[in-house]
Amino acid sequence: MCTINDKKGASAAAVQNRHPGYTLLELLVVVGIITILMSLLLPVLGTVRRHAKITACASNLRQLALAMNTYAIANEGRYPTLATVGTGGNLWDVPPSFYNALLNQGLSHDMFFCPAAQDYSMPDGVFDAYSTFYILNYNIWVPRLNGTNIIPPAPTYTGGLFKIVQPPPATPFAGPARMSDPVAATNPMITDLAGSSGATPPANADATLPGNPYGFAATTNHREGNRLLGVNQAFADGHVEIHSAADMKPYYMGSWWNWR
Repeated sequence: MCTINDKKGASAAAVQNRHPGYTLLELLVVVGIITILMSLLLPVLGTVRRHAKITACASNLRQLALAMNTYAIANEGRYPTLATVGTGGNLWDVPPSFYNALLNQGLSHDMFFCPAAQDYSMPDGVFDAYSTFYILNYNIWVPRLNGTNIIPPAPTYTGGLFKIVQPPPATPFAGPARMSDPVAATNPMITDLAGSSGATPPANADATLPGNPYGFAATTNHREGNRLLGVNQAFADGHVEIHSAADMKPYYMGSWWNWR
């Protein structure tokens, strides 16, 4: 027979075991807070990932510069100024012998690609490989024979293949051909790819103008949508500098305008 005390004990246990549910309003508030936090965190995480890739890209350039120095030490101080047949005349065009020469210095295939590139010119790590030359994901400023022309051309070039920015630069913009060249201290030997095919840029062009008026290619390495972030530049001594987009200038046109 159930006593009054038994009923009281059962009622107390029922109260203790009852878990109040959440109202719809409470759930909506929680979802709203989570959405706000995610909207604040995602851009930060995106920026962190992008800067990590740019740092990895700078490491690639440093390794490429050191490999070119190792090559030069074994070749009478001359960097790999290896000739190729006539190409588009851009600085990312190199002969297979250039690629193989650097692989022989211990580089891996992946080092020819910038992790921060928005869109590789070599999809999935495969070269845009033509029968006689490759298209890299970096600009090589070491001068070399391109058909019957030298790339990059001198500021005084007057032939019909290239177009030099106007007014032409007062100083050479090619990188060093030898370890002893004076420009080794001032001009990079390799940089991130930066090319445009839009309106002809003036010598004082501003690469940061909104709307991408100069038509920077999707393969330009450091981009955020249409916004150019800048380039890494590697020098003969192996150090790498970050060059802001505001400081970048065009130099000459092959099939694209070449910037750094």
